[in-house]
Amino acid sequence: MRALRKFGVFAVTLTAVLGYKFYDKSTTAKEVKQEMLSVCATDSNCQNAVSTYFQKCFDSSYSMGSRRRASSLDTLKLSTCINNSSGVAYFGN
Repeated sequence: MRALRKFGVFAVTLTAVLGYKFYDKSTTAKEVKQEMLSVCATDSNCQNAVSTYFQKCFDSSYSMGSRRRASSLDTLKLSTCINNSSGVAYFGN
């Protein structure tokens, strides 16, 4: 019975930690996408490029971190990926 309780506590803790990491990634993605779209406010082609390529580029440039390292976003890699995918340099590097 004691082992089952320990396993339950472990499972709940693991779920909470993973849930927070994915929540943090989702929140960061929304904020960064809104910021990029606001930079492109006057250029509909730029907004299309961000809308089209953002998720793929964000996933490749975001690191969930580890137990000892916090999550991080390589913004240079993100902007370069969107520029390269769209074929136009919308964001300066």
